[in-house]
Amino acid sequence: MKKFKQILCIICVLSLLTGCGGKQNKTEKKTYRQELSEEEMSNGHASFDIDEKFKVDANVTMSEVYKDGMKSYYMNQYKEKIKGTSKKFTDNPTVFNRTQKEMEKTLNRLIPGKLSWKKINRNYKNEPVIEGTYKSDDGDKYKMHIVWDTYNNVTGNSDTYFCPSFYMLGEKSDKEHISAVISGLQADIDDIKTDYTNMIEKNVSTYKKAVEELIGRKINDKYRMCSLNAKSAKIINDTQNIELKYDGKQYDLLAFYKDVDNLKFSDIDPGYQVKADEKPDKWAKTTSAGNDHLSSMYDTSVYLVFCEGKLEYIEADSFRETGSVYKNEQKIISPNKALKEVIKFYEKKLLVDEVKIKSIELQYAAYYASDSSKTVKPVITPVWLVGVYDNEESIERIAYFCYDGYTGECYGNEIIPW
Repeated sequence: MKKFKQILCIICVLSLLTGCGGKQNKTEKKTYRQELSEEEMSNGHASFDIDEKFKVDANVTMSEVYKDGMKSYYMNQYKEKIKGTSKKFTDNPTVFNRTQKEMEKTLNRLIPGKLSWKKINRNYKNEPVIEGTYKSDDGDKYKMHIVWDTYNNVTGNSDTYFCPSFYMLGEKSDKEHISAVISGLQADIDDIKTDYTNMIEKNVSTYKKAVEELIGRKINDKYRMCSLNAKSAKIINDTQNIELKYDGKQYDLLAFYKDVDNLKFSDIDPGYQVKADEKPDKWAKTTSAGNDHLSSMYDTSVYLVFCEGKLEYIEADSFRETGSVYKNEQKIISPNKALKEVIKFYEKKLLVDEVKIKSIELQYAAYYASDSSKTVKPVITPVWLVGVYDNEESIERIAYFCYDGYTGECYGNEIIPW
């Protein structure tokens, strides 16, 4: 009888342990959700699982930024103030409305040296070009190339020089590797660093001020860094469908964004389909790709590329700027509305590989608006951009989903930035 009682006690204990184990398994079961919490929207980062193969690990624009609403603007085209065909401009050309001496002074913030221009090439009236050289105090030489657009199909003449694009490349620099590290912006390699990344980041404020002075535009405080070493070179080759023969040197890209009301000015092109009762204005017409489809008059990022910690390449332009107010401050929708639409998009797909949402940001983007006379004009307006890293046709890349910041209307799915 005593032995029977002992056995019964053991069975009861085992039963209790089994029961506890069952409850523990239930507790450890993975939880899924489809919305950002108030805390995540306030703090600016979110990390959770939507389902087994759909995850969020994203920077989120903090709600404090847009709590009072945001404006939108009609767009102006940036231009040199001096007539491009004038003797004054020919004798002393300006780039970003800055003379040679002013440009040299600014470039000295980045690389001490001397700047010299060649004669302007006007062989192509719609795209005047000027070449230049920059010799650093260390003896390194850089080639410079600046091109404008006269928009003579809009203005009827070639006197005004719009939208300067500025390129400066070290004479001994490797174009292929510079191109590869820029393409790395579309790969998931933000966490990879070179031996020089931290040093460059420590001087970001200096580079930012120099870029602002160079192009005469406010630069947003947010930036991106992308690095090229043996590890990231393999990822870029595998995911971006390029065949870089990595040379063993370490490259870092510092990407800056133009600023509009303390938000990034995005470089995406959502495009616009002109409706039957609408007509594009003269500027919108310049982007027509046929079938009444307009490309967005976007602006691009500024790139500084370093090799072994030394600045070797600068790419900068100034295409657009804000004009008069199109809409005064209007309420911005919750990012959860944009997130919900992205989830709906992927619910229709059979996910084989993991999909990661990397960013949910409020930015300004180039778009179009129709006025009371049904004339379509370019505008700069707030949008929610959801950056998603997925795998399509075996090429992994970051694509963007774009939604009107006021209404949530979808402007475009899976947009690849320029």
